[in-house]
Amino acid sequence: MRMAERDAFEAALAALDRKERTAHELARWLKQREFGLDEIEVALRRLFEAGILDDERFARRFAEDKRDLAGWGAERIREALVARGVENSTVESVLAADSYGDQLERADETGCAGDSLQSTCHPGHR
Repeated sequence: MRMAERDAFEAALAALDRKERTAHELARWLKQREFGLDEIEVALRRLFEAGILDDERFARRFAEDKRDLAGWGAERIREALVARGVENSTVESVLAADSYGDQLERADETGCAGDSLQSTCHPGHR
C-alpha cells in the first residue's frame, strides 16, 4: 500500500472517529484536504469492506434521531439525507421502515395526533 493511500485511510478513520459521515461527505472532506481521487477511492473501499463506513446505517440512525429528538417528518429527513449524498434507494428504504402507524404513535406521544399532516407541531410545542 502506498503511503498516500494509508494517509487517506488514516485521515478518514480519524474523521469518522470524530463524527459519523456518509461516503459522499467523507470523500468531500478528504478532497478538501487535497488527497487524490485514487487515494480517496481506495480509502473509502477499505472503510466499506471493514464495515466502518455504511451509508444505510448512517441514514437509519440519522432518521431515527431526527424523528425522535427533533420531530422531523419524512420529507425533511429525505431532503437532508439526499443533501448528504445518500442514494435515493437507501433513503426510500430507511423511510419505508417508519410505518404510518409509527408516525401516528409518535404524534400521539407528542400531543400532535389531532393536527394535520402539514402541522408544525414538534415535541414540547403543543
